[in-house]
Amino acid sequence: NARALLALTDSDGLNAEISLSAMKILKGRRGKPFTCILQITNPGLWKIIRERALSPVIAETVRIDFYNGSALGAQVLTNTYFTPLIPTWDGNSSLFIIVGAGRFGENVLVRTSREWFEKSEQKSMLNIVLVDLHADTIKDRLISTYPHLNEAVRIHAISIDVLSAGFQRPGFMKEYASFSHALAVVCLNDDTAGLTAALTLSHHLIGMIARILVRMDHNPGLARLVEEQETGEIMIIPFNSLSLAARSDFVL
Repeated sequence: NARALLALTDSDGLNAEISLSAMKILKGRRGKPFTCILQITNPGLWKIIRERALSPVIAETVRIDFYNGSALGAQVLTNTYFTPLIPTWDGNSSLFIIVGAGRFGENVLVRTSREWFEKSEQKSMLNIVLVDLHADTIKDRLISTYPHLNEAVRIHAISIDVLSAGFQRPGFMKEYASFSHALAVVCLNDDTAGLTAALTLSHHLIGMIARILVRMDHNPGLARLVEEQETGEIMIIPFNSLSLAARSDFVL
């Protein structure tokens, strides 16, 4: 009597296996197609599952809906904090910073670029600083996947471990000292490491009109502490990426 099957684990492979098993079990079922909602972030795997789900035999028994938590969370975050800044931002003096890429950080970068391209009246391109241990590789892959990124933004890749002495040393951001405004998003999956990176980054951004958003999915008590405490000249705002994407109107 189940109304739907949700496969929303962190593993695309496991979610795909669950959906394929459901298709096999429900093959030949009569009545209204059974709804399966699964999280697939890999474009290649998404295409394979979609083609399988659209086959005549499967489509009569199972309806597959795709859910991408990272993309939806990035959309809500961007719409809330970045999009309202676009009318007042100048790409030559404003800086968007992403610390720690991963699925969520990559989606934030792509969504931010799209918003700037579609809604900015400025002719200048937005400068995005991507800080990650594999930043150069991630930049090349994203530009290969989304060629139009080069029409909207300039991505400055800094390949470094954010817990290293190099990231913490004074002058790490001196190359960008001419920028007057900044919005940073720390996307690390480890709350403690993310907060440490945010605090370090706040020192690098002193002198700018800036805010730092830090992902804190696992320690609500620590997140509340950050909200309640004055962390310095630069405001640090915690957010829960899981909650952003878990709204019922997104899933069901």
